[in-house]
Amino acid sequence: MSYPHLQKVKQHIESGQLQSALSILRQIETEINDENEIDYHHLMNTIGNEYKSLKNLQSQLNKSKKEILKLILLNYKFELLDANESIIQEYISQYNINDQDLKTFNKLEQSHIYNCFAHFFYDKNSYLAIQLFQKELIHNPQSSNAHLAISELLFRKGNCSIALKHIKQAIEINPQNKELYNNYIMMLHYDEISLESIFHIAKEYENISIKNSNYNPISYSSPKFKAKNTQKLNIGFVSGDFRRHALFSWLADFLQDSNFTDLNLFLYHNYLEDEYSQKYQDNVKNWRNLHNINTEEAIQIIKNDDIDILIDLSGHTRHNRLDIFLHRAAPLQMTWLGQAGPIGLSNIDYMIVGKHLVREEEYKFYTEKILELNSINAPYSLKQVPSNIEQTRKLENNFILGSINNQIKINSKTLEAWSQILLNTENTELYIKNKSLDDPSTREELSKFFINKKIDTKRIKLLGHSDKKEYFQFFNSIDLLLDSFPVGGGTTSLDALYMGTPILTLYGKQYAHRFTSSLHKILGLDNLISYNIEEYINKAISFASAPEEIFKYKQTISNKFINSPICNTQEFTKDFVAKLNNKYQELMLNN
Repeated sequence: MSYPHLQKVKQHIESGQLQSALSILRQIETEINDENEIDYHHLMNTIGNEYKSLKNLQSQLNKSKKEILKLILLNYKFELLDANESIIQEYISQYNINDQDLKTFNKLEQSHIYNCFAHFFYDKNSYLAIQLFQKELIHNPQSSNAHLAISELLFRKGNCSIALKHIKQAIEINPQNKELYNNYIMMLHYDEISLESIFHIAKEYENISIKNSNYNPISYSSPKFKAKNTQKLNIGFVSGDFRRHALFSWLADFLQDSNFTDLNLFLYHNYLEDEYSQKYQDNVKNWRNLHNINTEEAIQIIKNDDIDILIDLSGHTRHNRLDIFLHRAAPLQMTWLGQAGPIGLSNIDYMIVGKHLVREEEYKFYTEKILELNSINAPYSLKQVPSNIEQTRKLENNFILGSINNQIKINSKTLEAWSQILLNTENTELYIKNKSLDDPSTREELSKFFINKKIDTKRIKLLGHSDKKEYFQFFNSIDLLLDSFPVGGGTTSLDALYMGTPILTLYGKQYAHRFTSSLHKILGLDNLISYNIEEYINKAISFASAPEEIFKYKQTISNKFINSPICNTQEFTKDFVAKLNNKYQELMLNN
C-alpha cells in the first residue's frame, strides 16, 4: 500500500514545518481502516530516518494529555520506539495514565497506547508493566504479543506456571509462530512437566518449522566424507551469545588454551557484536556474523566453509539459528551447552552432555542421540575469577543461608522450602542476591511472601546486581548455599564451589534439573544431594544445627574443586576432540 502524501511529509519535515507534517500523518492514519493491510516496514523505508525528526515535535506541541497520547500512538504506528521513550517519560512527569484519558481513542488505539507504556516499564517496574499489558488485552484480546510479554515478565519472577498459561494462550492465537514455541519449550524445563511431554512439544516445533519453510534440505554424498580421511575436521559453533553473556565463562579459556591441532574452528554469531565478541575473534580465526542473514544464505556460507560438524550453542533460547539445523547445513549436527534437550529437530544428531546429567532410560525422550563426556559438560575457567578475591571461612554466631540463582528459578515451592528451614531453625538468616532484585516490585513481592509466613524480614537480606568482585565476595558472607529447584544453579554453582561454599541441592527429574548434583557426584559430595523436598529441608535444618560439619566442607571444597576434572581444560579438550572425531568416523563408515 502506498500513500501519495508521504512525499509531502518528508518535504515538510526537511523544511521544519513539523506541525504540517504531523497533520498529514494524522490524515494518513485516518485512512488506515485495517492495520493488517499496511506494511509498516515499507512506510519506514519510504520515509527512512526522517520520521525520527518527529521527536522534535514535542517542543512544538500543546502539552495536553490528548496531544501527547496522539504523538505516542503515531510513534507506535510508525515503529519509532526510541522516540516513545522520551515522549512517555514526559507524559509520566505530568500525568498518570488512566482509562479516562483514552476515551477519545478507539479500542485498537487504546491497546496500542497501553502497549507503549507497558514496554516503557518493562525493565523499570515489572509489576506495573504486567498490569498495562493486561489492560492492552482488555482492548485487544487477540494480542499474542501481550500474552508473550506477560509470560516473560512472570517467568522472570519465577512464576513459571502462570507464565506457561500466557504463552500457551499466545500460541492458541498465533499457532504457526515458531518463536512462541521457542519460549514455550525453554520455559517448560523450569516447570515439573514430564520429559516425555517436552519431547512431544519439541517435535511439534519441528513440524511447524517445516511447514513454514520453503527451503529444501541439503544432502551430502559419501565422496565428501572419504575426502576427509587425511584432513583436519572443520567444526562450526552457532550462537547468538558470542558477546557479553554467561556463555563466555564456559568457552573463553576452552577456545584460547586448547590445542586444537586436529580441528579448524569457525564461530557463527547471530547477534550484534560487543567487546566480548572481539575477544572471541582474537582466539578463533574464522568468524562469521549471520545476524539478519536468511536461512538459505546462512547455509550457503556454512557449506562454503566446508563444515563437517556444526554445533548449536543456543537450543530454544533467544537469537538461536535452529532454522539452519532444520535444513542440515553440515553432515553431522550437534547441540551443546545452550539448553537441556530435547531440542526437537531430527537433523540434530547428538546432544553433548556432561556426566550424570542424562540417565540411559531417558534416552528415548530425546530427539538427539546422547553423547556423554567423561566429566563436566564444559571446563570451568579459573581465569574468570578476579585475581584479588580471597576465600574466607566465615562461621559466626548466626548461620547464613544464601541464594544467588536467577530469580527465574526461585519459584513458590523453593520459597516454601526455604521458609520451612527458617521457621525450624534459630539464629539463621537468608541472603538472596540476583539482578531481578534491582526491581522494587520484585523485592516487595519477596518480602511479602516471607511476611505472610510469619518470618521476620530482619532475617532476610535482598541484594541486587553488583560487579564481578562483589559477586564473588558474596560467597564469603554465607555458610550454606541453597540451590533452587526444579532448576538449580549453573555457573553460580561452579563459582560457589570454587569459593569453597557448600551447596545443598535437590536431584531433579531431568537433565535441566541436575547440574549441581552432577558436580557433587564428580567431587564426591553426595551428602549435599537430596532426593526429595522433605530431605532437602531436613538436611538444611541439620546443617544449621551442627555448623561444624559445614565448616569442614568450607575448608576442603575449593581445593578439591580446583584439582578436579571440572577445571582441567586440557583433559576436557582431549576427550571432546576424541569424541567428535569418533562420531565423524562412524558417519564415514556408514556412508
